[in-house]
Amino acid sequence: MVCQNGGTCTSNVCVCATGYYGNTCSGSETSEYIGTYNCSNEKCYPALVGNSGWQSSIVVSVNNSGYTVTINNFAGSNVPYDAVVDSLGDLQIVPATGSYGVSARGKYTVDSTGHGVIEMNYTESTSSGTGNYSCAMRMRKE
Repeated sequence: MVCQNGGTCTSNVCVCATGYYGNTCSGSETSEYIGTYNCSNEKCYPALVGNSGWQSSIVVSVNNSGYTVTINNFAGSNVPYDAVVDSLGDLQIVPATGSYGVSARGKYTVDSTGHGVIEMNYTESTSSGTGNYSCAMRMRKE
C-alpha cells in the first residue's frame, strides 16, 4: 500500500498526517465539508422551542492549519464556531480549557442521493449551569 501526503503504512493500513484522511491519505481534511447546508435539530434535551430549521455554511477557517473549518450560524445561533477535522474525518468543536460554550462531535457521510450529510451531537453549557442542553443536529449539503 502506498500512503500519500506524508502518511505512513503500518500493518498495511495508512496512518495519515494531520490534515489528510482516507485509505491512502489522499483526501484533504476540509475540502468535502466546504459548502452550504440545510440544518435541523433532530432531538434536544431539554426540548428547544423554535429553531427547527436553518442554513449554515462551512468555510475554510482563517485559523486553518489544514484541518480546521468554520461552521457559520452553528445551530441557528448566528455564531460561527471553528471545528477540527481529525484523521478519521470526524468534526469536533471543543471549548477552550476552563471555559463554557459548545462542545460537539460529528461525522460526514454521503447519502444515497450524493449529498454530504453531517450528523452531529452537541452540548451547550453555561457557567451558571442554567440553559444547558444537548441536541442531535443533521446538516445536509445543498
